[in-house]
Parts: sequence; C-alpha cells; structure tokens
Amino acid sequence: MAYRATKSGIAADIQKKMESKMSELEAEGVTGYIVQWINAVLASDPSVERISGNRAENLHVALKDGVSLLKVVNLVRTTVQLPPLKIEVSKSKIPSMAQAKHFDNLGRFLQGAEDLGMKVNDLFQSGDLYEGSRAQMVNVVNSLHSFGLLSKSLHFSPGYGGPGNYATENVRGFSAEEVRAQSSSIVSKQLTGSHGGASQAGMRAPGTSRHIAEAGEIRPDGTGILSKQSLGSHGGASQAGMRAPGTSRHIAD
Repeated sequence: MAYRATKSGIAADIQKKMESKMSELEAEGVTGYIVQWINAVLASDPSVERISGNRAENLHVALKDGVSLLKVVNLVRTTVQLPPLKIEVSKSKIPSMAQAKHFDNLGRFLQGAEDLGMKVNDLFQSGDLYEGSRAQMVNVVNSLHSFGLLSKSLHFSPGYGGPGNYATENVRGFSAEEVRAQSSSIVSKQLTGSHGGASQAGMRAPGTSRHIAEAGEIRPDGTGILSKQSLGSHGGASQAGMRAPGTSRHIAD
C-alpha cells in the first residue's frame, strides 16, 4: 500500500466519508460475497491461494497483482465465446518492473470486463486496487460487486451470491416505417388551425400613428412615471467642460 501525506480540510472529510462507506459495505456483507465467489470460481486452480477474511484489506492483498482477477474474467468470457486474455506473473525482484506487470494485468481485467458488457462508469481505477486504502477500496468493492452481478446475468457458474441485478441498457430499435407512422400521428397546433391562445391585442391597424411616450408620463402598466433614462435619453447631457485626464482643474474662489 502506498503511503501519502495526511489529507486535511475538505479532502480529509471526503476520505472519512469514503472510509465510513467501506465499513458499511463490509457490514452489509458485500465484501464477503465477493470473497466467497472468487474462491469458488478459482477453487480448482491449485496455483491460486484462497482469500482469507472478508475485509477490504484481504481483497487488496489477494487481488492487487491482477492475476486472480484475470483468471476469473477469462472463465466468465468463455460463456460468451470470447478468447482468454494474457496473464503475466511477475518474478522480478525489481519493484518497478513487478508493478508494471501488475498494472498491465489490472488493465487487461478492466478491458475484459468491459468486453463482457460492464459499463465504464462501473469500473474501478487500477491505482485504487493497487494502493488499496480503505477509501479507494470503496470503488473496487462496488466494481467487483457489479462484475459479479454481470456474470450472473450471463448465467456463469458458480453464480455470484450478492443481491441485485446488473442494470443493462434497454435499447429499442424502430424501423423507418415505424418512425414515419409515429411521426404522422403527431399533429401540431398550427396544422389544426390553433393559435395556442395567441392574439393581436395591443397591435395597431396598418397606417395608423404610434404613440411615442415622453418623460413624465405614467407607465402603461401604472407602476410609475417614465424617466428620461428609461426611454434611452440622456436629456441633452454632454461632456462639455470636462478636462482631459491629468490636467489641472480650476478651483473657483
């Protein structure tokens, strides 16, 4: 887990709220559903250690290299005849090289989940899982829960036991004939001869004079008296007698 400077102000408040949300997800059993499902999916793979514990920290440690997640997504992909994705197991003792492969694995998992129909907004960021703070793991847990629900909608077995269903788009297609038929059934007010309540009230007959209001008259709505300013007039005011900036001004005695 990466260590960063302690947050303060609004950032600290947001982090506390996210950490509180993580505790709620654990209490609701969401992390437990994820752990049980991943352990069941990979139960026959001797190279994978079972995840022990139902806390966010347990998921972080077990999944941050991306290997187990890729194995899971590859198995789910077989239900829709998609090819498996490459898995890289890092044996390097150089941290930066190992980290690069881990991020590659996580990136491939996210792409693999998207290929299966996962919405981009439901995917976590690789850094969230790799760094694994409790605040960041909220995104990871919500994402893995959604992925489990998606696998259930694809009838993958063993099925994910978490509550809910994955929300998918309800795309509707209409033929050109259906669109034209629908459009022809919509009649506008103009086509029916209706003016929608509009009238010519206040308009004058062609050729008649138009009254020009003058300052001092009462407003037509009776709310006050028309001023020169409201009529757009400056009342003959000008800048005559004003001096250029910087010049002296005569003071009368």
